[in-house]
Amino acid sequence: MKRVNPLIKNEPGKQELFLGNEAIARGVLEAGVQVAAAYPGTPSSEIVDSLAKVAKETGQHVEWSTNEKVAFECAAGAAFLGVRGFTAMKSVGLNVAMDPLMVVNIAGVEGGFVFVSADDPNCWSTQNEQDSRLLAFCAEIPCLEPASVQEAKDIIPYAYELSEKLGRVVMVRTVTRLNHARAHVELGPLSGEKREARYFGQRAGFYALPKHNQLHDNWDQFMEAAESCPFNELDLKPRADIGVIASGHASRYVHEVLEALNLSEEVSFLKIAAVNPLPKKLIKKILKQHQTVIVFEEIEPHIEDKVKSLCYDFSVHPRVIGKLSGHLEVAGELTMEKVRSVLAAAFDDHAAAAPEPPSEQLNDIVFKRDTVLCAGCSHMGAFYAIRRASKKQRVKVLVAGDVGCYGLGLSPPYNLFDSHICMGASIGIGNGYAAAGYNGAIVCVIGDSTLYHSGIPALVNAVYNQHNITVVVLDNSIIGMTGHQPDPCTGYTAMGDPADKLDIADMIRACGVKHLREVNPFKTDESINTIIESINYNGPSVVITRGECAIAAGRVRKVKRPPYVINKETCDDCGVCASVLYCPAINKTSEGFEINQSLCEGCGICVQVCRKNAILKKAS
Repeated sequence: MKRVNPLIKNEPGKQELFLGNEAIARGVLEAGVQVAAAYPGTPSSEIVDSLAKVAKETGQHVEWSTNEKVAFECAAGAAFLGVRGFTAMKSVGLNVAMDPLMVVNIAGVEGGFVFVSADDPNCWSTQNEQDSRLLAFCAEIPCLEPASVQEAKDIIPYAYELSEKLGRVVMVRTVTRLNHARAHVELGPLSGEKREARYFGQRAGFYALPKHNQLHDNWDQFMEAAESCPFNELDLKPRADIGVIASGHASRYVHEVLEALNLSEEVSFLKIAAVNPLPKKLIKKILKQHQTVIVFEEIEPHIEDKVKSLCYDFSVHPRVIGKLSGHLEVAGELTMEKVRSVLAAAFDDHAAAAPEPPSEQLNDIVFKRDTVLCAGCSHMGAFYAIRRASKKQRVKVLVAGDVGCYGLGLSPPYNLFDSHICMGASIGIGNGYAAAGYNGAIVCVIGDSTLYHSGIPALVNAVYNQHNITVVVLDNSIIGMTGHQPDPCTGYTAMGDPADKLDIADMIRACGVKHLREVNPFKTDESINTIIESINYNGPSVVITRGECAIAAGRVRKVKRPPYVINKETCDDCGVCASVLYCPAINKTSEGFEINQSLCEGCGICVQVCRKNAILKKAS
C-alpha cells in the first residue's frame, strides 16, 4: 500500500512529526491556498518544497519563480482575483520583493494573501542579520510571529482569515530555529474549497495617495486584530515584581529557562504573536504592575523600543531591560545561556546556582565540519581555474562573488572573493569596479540560477556601457545551495512536469555579449586558458563553466563513478592536491595524504593538479 504523505492526511486531531517548514506547508493546505510561488532560500525552502510534492494531489499550482519579486507578484495576482495566494522567502529575499510589497500593501487584496519571511539570526545561511518585522512596520502591514512548530501551522489559516477580513497582505515572520525544529503537530481539517478566479473591476490600488489614506484609516482594525490575536498569551502573577515580554520563538527559550530556574511562579509573562502592530492593551497590563520588565526578541529591539515609548504614553516607569539597555547583544541569536544570564541578574543572582546548559559538552560531542564545497563539485574546478588564471596576470585580479554554493569562495580556505553582497551583485559590483577606472582585471562569479534571479540586468548594463569585465557563470543546472530545486536550466518544474530548458548561452548572446566561451570545469587546463583569454579580451566577456552538481548527479546515476587513490610509492606528500582544491575527500593522516573512498566522486580534478602523477583511478 502506498504511504500517504502526512501533509495531506485529512485526519483532524491526529498528530504528525513535522519540520517547522512542513508545519507551515500544512497550514497553507488547511487554509485552502490555490497558488503558491517562491524562490528557494534557506531557511524557508522546505515550505514550498513540501507543497510541490503534493500539489498534483491537492490541485494547487506550485512554482519556483525566477526570484522573490516575481513570486510575490504571482501570489498577489491570484489574490487580486479572489484566490488565496502564498509565497515564502528568506529575509534578504524580502528585499527583492519589497518593490511590489510597497504597492500591494496599499492596493489591498480580494482573496487572502499571506507570505512568510524567514529571518536568520546568527547568519547561519545568510549574508546578514535582518529583522523582517521592521519591514512590516515600514510597509504598514500586520505581522504575526509563531512561537512553536504547532503555532507555525495554526497561525497560517488564522493569517488568511485576517487577510481577507482586513483586505490586506499579512506577513508571518519566522526564524531559523523554528523553521528547522521538529515537533509533533496536531492536524486540523484540510480545506476542500476551490475558488474560481474572477475579475473585481479596475483596481485603484496604484493611485497611492487615496489608497494610502485608506490604509491609515484601517489601522484601528489592525490594532483591534492585534489585541484579539489568539496566539498572544498573558500570564500575570499578582505578587511578581518582574515581568517578561517575548515574541515568537524567543518565548520558548524563556519558558524553558523559567522552568529550569524554578521561577515560573515569580515572573509574569506576555508572549506576543502580533508583532506589528503590537497589542498595546496587553502590554499596558504588564507595564503597570511590574517594577522591572525584560524584553526578549530576535533580532532588532523592535518590541523593546515600542515598549519604552508606551511607558511614556501610559505614564508608567518600570525599568525596561533588553537590547537597548545593553543587557543583551543586538547581534547574534538568542540562546538559553543569554536568557538565563539576564534573568539571573534581574533576580540579583538568585538563580546563579542553577546548572549551566551543557553547551561546552555539546562542543566536544558534535563533530566539527569545515565549510567547503562537496567532493566532486564542479565549482571546485572553476575556483582552481580562476585562481590559476589570476596568478598569470601582471596585475591584481579583483573577483566579485555572488550568492550560492560558490559563496564559500568568500571565506577560508578559499579566500577567492573580494566582495560578496547579494544575489546578482557580482556583475553589478564588477560594473562599479570598471566604472571607477580600476586598471587590473575584473572577474565576476555567478551561478546559473542567480543569473536568472537578478544577474541579467547587470549583464545588460555591462554590455550597454562597455565595462571591461569577465563574467564566469557556474552552470550546474540546479539550485544546489537550498536543496536542489529546479531552475530554468533544469528541464522540469517544481511540480515535476517537463519544462523547456532555457539555454544560458543563447540568453547571454541575446544580451549582446560578443565574447562568449563554454568550458568543462573538470578539465583544468582548458578552463584556465579560456579564462585567461577572456580576461585579456577588451570589453565584457563571459565564460560558462558547465558541470553537473555532484549530489544531484549521484541521485540520478545511483551508481558512483570509480574513486581515485593515492599511490604511496610516487606521492611525496607535497600536499598540493589538498591545499589548492580543499576537496573534503582528500585528508592528511599520520601516514600521509589519502583519498576517502566513501566521499570521492571520481571527478578527476585532483589528478590534473598532482605534480607527481601519484593519483590514480582505483582498480575495479
